[in-house]
Amino acid sequence: MAASEELANFLMGFVNSVRTRSLEWKQEKLGEIIEIQRRSATATRELHEELKKKEAILKYEIDKINVQGEAELQMLKDKYNQEINDYKEFLKAIDELKDKLKQSYSQMPLTLILSVHRHAKHLLNSMWEASDIEDKILLERKFTKFLVTIHEDTTLLLNASGNPPTLPQKTIDMMNEE
Repeated sequence: MAASEELANFLMGFVNSVRTRSLEWKQEKLGEIIEIQRRSATATRELHEELKKKEAILKYEIDKINVQGEAELQMLKDKYNQEINDYKEFLKAIDELKDKLKQSYSQMPLTLILSVHRHAKHLLNSMWEASDIEDKILLERKFTKFLVTIHEDTTLLLNASGNPPTLPQKTIDMMNEE
């Protein structure tokens, strides 16, 4: 048993030696470990503060973009609402022209009056839907010229003496040219 006691003592000594060396190493390195932990905590805190700052800046930028977007959206809504109102007014004016043609040319067939009315609406729609500005301007001129021609025909009828025309001939001729 002496050998086993000796072995046990040796192992106990070895374990104690390892523990002692581990403890000595920890004591030697304790300052470094504490410094590393302190630096880590400081870095974590600084990183957290930096993230908070960036989050606040990002939130501000997002809010700013949202406000700008809402303002632009409202401007577009206002613009399109005005466009819709203008379009409705044009349609109303075209309907009034149809009524004026009916009154001025009472002998004129209704289908012809409706054709003139439809043609005016077609010109209006073409002008309104044109995406190219040059096309839009050309179509607007064409539309305006058509309206002026209708006006001239109805005015000619009012000023005619003797044998008044029974049809708005200039308007019909203009429609046939297209």
